[in-house]
Amino acid sequence: MMTAAVSFKQVEEAPASSMVQLVNHAIANYQASMTTLAVPSSTAHPMSYTTSPNKLHVQNDHDCWDNLDYNEAIWELRFEELCQYQREHGDCMVPARYRTNPQLGHWVMTQRSHYQLLQKVKPCSITPERVRRLENISFPWRIRLMPEKVWQTRYAQLSEYRETYGDCLVPQRFHPNPQLGFWVNTQRRHYKLMKEGKKSCMTQERIQMLEASGFIWMTGYRIKRHIHQEKKIHGIGERRLRLFDSRRQ
Repeated sequence: MMTAAVSFKQVEEAPASSMVQLVNHAIANYQASMTTLAVPSSTAHPMSYTTSPNKLHVQNDHDCWDNLDYNEAIWELRFEELCQYQREHGDCMVPARYRTNPQLGHWVMTQRSHYQLLQKVKPCSITPERVRRLENISFPWRIRLMPEKVWQTRYAQLSEYRETYGDCLVPQRFHPNPQLGFWVNTQRRHYKLMKEGKKSCMTQERIQMLEASGFIWMTGYRIKRHIHQEKKIHGIGERRLRLFDSRRQ
């Protein structure tokens, strides 16, 4: 039988992500054991190891595990993942069924559920400190009210882009603001769906706002062709084409 070379001190001092990995690694090393789990339920992985016929040995310091809050480590790990999601997508609107990270999708729903319990002064795992940290990264407690706010935020960023570059030709891979590049591509996709009579988040009001800002519905090479045509007709566009190419670097 394998021995888990993991000490309590090693786990206790580890960051949230490493702590979870260390505990799960130690447990996995004893899955072949036919004894009972020797750690408290607050420490064991939720809905899994507390009822399994496995035993966790961590260099004979079992008593220390009572002071270790595994659930706190899980919360910190999910919070780190949420921050990463925000950096990649520009918001904290993680889908409940998020295929890339199903645990994160479940976790954000749990935070909203427990927040409602907190508002009703009922037992819950969320604390005012956790609420503060989530709100600091603009976590939405009522996700159904957020899409319009997010759209307006991105539209404001598009207006700033236009002030800087003189157009709304945001590359899909716009490194200073990847979320804006993703958003403009989404607008074009939903515009196309709307024109095809399919389900879409695009509205006439949004179309008018975007077109008033000089937004172009074409994409990729068609944008370059559009600029070249402008150059031929009006004698302009070379600088815009160079700018467009440089933004894609």
